[in-house]
Amino acid sequence: MTRIRRGYIARRRRTKIRLFASTFRGAHSRLTRTTFQQKMRALVSAHRDRGRQKRNFRRLWITRINAGIRENDLYNSYNRSIHDMYKRKRLINRKMLAQIAVLSMNSFYEIYSRNIDDYRVAPKYPVAPYRSIYDVTLEEYSLHDYDIPFFYHKGRNTDKGGNTP
Repeated sequence: MTRIRRGYIARRRRTKIRLFASTFRGAHSRLTRTTFQQKMRALVSAHRDRGRQKRNFRRLWITRINAGIRENDLYNSYNRSIHDMYKRKRLINRKMLAQIAVLSMNSFYEIYSRNIDDYRVAPKYPVAPYRSIYDVTLEEYSLHDYDIPFFYHKGRNTDKGGNTP
């Protein structure tokens, strides 16, 4: 009986998998079975982490916006500021707001101060002009007696049933 030569389809499939896993270490790039398993695992991880990446970036942008808002004393919270921007129909997406907060704090302040001044509505939140951390004087950071919690005062008994102020 004459010898039958195998076709190329299986070899082409294995070569394709091997090329995908060529940068993996050890047997994961050499042995066909482990290579296939690692390819499946890599694709599952990539699919899962695409969603995670979107989530993580959104969290980062929200954190940056919140930090910019609180640093300027524009609003008390990120939640309230976004709500007011929706109400005024002038929402910039979070990615752009975060970039503006990082790169140009004056522009960020201008966006939110216009948001507050719009429609001549009295703001419910304290609005202060933008100040850099270098503009704050030493007297503003000095501790007064009322800044220190009562349990740090010398000679005061803070146990239960003791003399608390």
